[in-house]
Amino acid sequence: MPIFRDTMSRMYEIEAYTYEVVLPAMESIARLTDPLPWPRYEFSDVQGPPPHTLVLVDMRPEGFAMADRSVFLDAAHCRLALKQLARFHGAGLALKHLKPDHFEEIKKRLNLSIWDTAAMRENLKPYHSAMVQVPHVVRDKFPEGSDVHTRLKKLFGAFKEDSVALMGPLTGPGYTIIHNDLHVINMMYQYDRVTNAVTDCRLIDFQMCVYGLPALDIVTILLVCTDKPMRDLHWDNLLQGYHQELLATLSAAGCSEPEKLFPWTLLQDQLKIAAPYGLCVTPVYHFGLYSDAETVEELRQIMADNANSATNGEQRKVTLKVTPALKTRLEGLVQDVADKGWLPTVEELENRLAAYAQEKKSARVH
Repeated sequence: MPIFRDTMSRMYEIEAYTYEVVLPAMESIARLTDPLPWPRYEFSDVQGPPPHTLVLVDMRPEGFAMADRSVFLDAAHCRLALKQLARFHGAGLALKHLKPDHFEEIKKRLNLSIWDTAAMRENLKPYHSAMVQVPHVVRDKFPEGSDVHTRLKKLFGAFKEDSVALMGPLTGPGYTIIHNDLHVINMMYQYDRVTNAVTDCRLIDFQMCVYGLPALDIVTILLVCTDKPMRDLHWDNLLQGYHQELLATLSAAGCSEPEKLFPWTLLQDQLKIAAPYGLCVTPVYHFGLYSDAETVEELRQIMADNANSATNGEQRKVTLKVTPALKTRLEGLVQDVADKGWLPTVEELENRLAAYAQEKKSARVH
């Protein structure tokens, strides 16, 4: 428990630092104007042991609320989320390009992913072990022995062993500060009081912020929080909207050639890296976000129990509850990732894991 408590304290420190230092720097460099992509910050106290305090402006009077997590995000919700995400990413990239020394200071503070801490790895291990069932769940559509099934078994086996290794290299072109946990309950939406139409979005809960691959945030929205029919109709348009907003943010910041800083081809390359991770985490998020209240509470209790038992190694197991909805969702997701050429071969995955291991080793040396 003390180990996990330390991790929770670190998460609050990250969020306070993000609101106090990172977001104001982004706002200034990119000349962002209201409405900002995030709530206004008021106060924080993260010193000493928990409980910690972080106070933001109440957005409820403006009509903001959580989206209904019992349904997948539609195109309107995704478009607004991606617009704000593009402003967040674009402002970070502008800071990296125009004030590299300041960005480097921020990067040093946000260079360790919470997902890569010992406590978080241990706490999530039972979930990752349950995910190896996924190839079996989709075997009707992708039979055992087929090329896709073979790739899936290797992918989910690798995810079980080291999920962080599938989050991409430690650094690369277009890397910036990312949210790192941007799913449906880490955003707030504004709804028209008369029509209930969604009109705006704010990104919240910056506790996992890290220097990393921007496409990880995109796939957490577009793969984890949507269904195949929506993606079939709107995928290209949503990505184009994100990219155009990102370039506009870079341009407003004074970057002379924004397309060279983050070209469309780079976005596609990043999505190929990030998509397998998005596929692997979808079952975890599915039950944590879209299940009935009883199942969600059960998973929360398992996490709490496992956090309390972190010191003695006794953990409750997580079973992947296969429902028709989950089966259909996973089949559609695997199909989309495979059709786009983003499902790595066994050899590609082995090479990627080996390169990541070497990169981690070199980072520890330096």
